[in-house]
Amino acid sequence: MRKKDLTTKYLKFVKARKQNPKTKIYLVRTNDNHVTLLGVIKWYAQWRQYGFYPEQGTVFEKTCLNDISNFCILLNKEQRKK
Repeated sequence: MRKKDLTTKYLKFVKARKQNPKTKIYLVRTNDNHVTLLGVIKWYAQWRQYGFYPEQGTVFEKTCLNDISNFCILLNKEQRKK
């Protein structure tokens, strides 16, 4: 997954309207209708990296988890370059 590819087979990563000044926030939605919010990816200061904050009651399988992980890795690499 490349940074510009914000859509995967099942997920869509949408940059949130409200942003932190130093780090980015992305909404993770379903790819079918882009309405269902599955969680948020944002900076977790204690770990000094991006983390995924799932919505209550959501369940993920390996493909979705892999896509979320890869997207976090890309964001972390981008953040470290700054």
